[in-house]
Amino acid sequence: MYAKSPRILGSLLLILLIFLGYSFFLLREKDVVINMDGQVIPAVTNCVTVKNLLQKQNILLSEKDFLQPSPDCLLRPGQVVDIRICVPIEIEVDNEVLKIEHYSSETDEILKKANIVLGPLDRVEGTVDKDQLPVQLKVIREQETEQGTGALQETEQETGVLQKAAPAITVPEITAPGKGPVKTLPSRGQENVRKVLSFEATAYTHTGNPTCTGVYPRVGTIAVDPRVIPLGSKLWVQDYGYGIAEDTGGLIKGNIIDLFMESKAECRNWGRRRVTVYILE
Repeated sequence: MYAKSPRILGSLLLILLIFLGYSFFLLREKDVVINMDGQVIPAVTNCVTVKNLLQKQNILLSEKDFLQPSPDCLLRPGQVVDIRICVPIEIEVDNEVLKIEHYSSETDEILKKANIVLGPLDRVEGTVDKDQLPVQLKVIREQETEQGTGALQETEQETGVLQKAAPAITVPEITAPGKGPVKTLPSRGQENVRKVLSFEATAYTHTGNPTCTGVYPRVGTIAVDPRVIPLGSKLWVQDYGYGIAEDTGGLIKGNIIDLFMESKAECRNWGRRRVTVYILE
């Protein structure tokens, strides 16, 4: 019996040392980051849990707010604490205004919460700015215009003006805004038009990153919502010229396209405008 005592004491001592070491690890100062709705707050703390950290930072959350990891989670060096504050949101859709509360800044998640389903050409106007409450969004419903390959057809745009859309177009060369004719894409002859649609068009320039299809953007690269325009589609865009749908973007939803241009100045000159888009065969 007594022979076993040193072993028992040794085991107890080992457990005590492990406990003290772990306590030291938890209580030592560590660098953590609080990400609150995109605002990054670095902190050096000896707090043990996420709950302790929030209390020390005087951050009060409601049950509706998003917190990851959970309050009882032990903090470790380099820990990122993600916080998204729940805010009131008003969505104008189908001649009524829906009022909800949600913590997300992503339009898709907000629409899902509100049980709103977008059609292939529908779009959402407004931005999720939690400094301006309530957040106000508007769902625009639009119908596509089918174009045959026969006679001319008239399509009514939002301006109320009837415009004629030909089933075939002839464009000798691309003209990049502010640069004159360029040879990035070869000139085309007569093209069959599958659809003619009205889109909001924005512009972007070099980021140093390839497109979602793996190629680097160039004049003629167009970012689209693939639910509306399949990737790889050949397009002709009013005031821009020929292009190919070979990129996507987080803000490119519904009938919005993003046109690649060579410089920031060209993008600023383009701004945001409504254009007619021909989807070619």
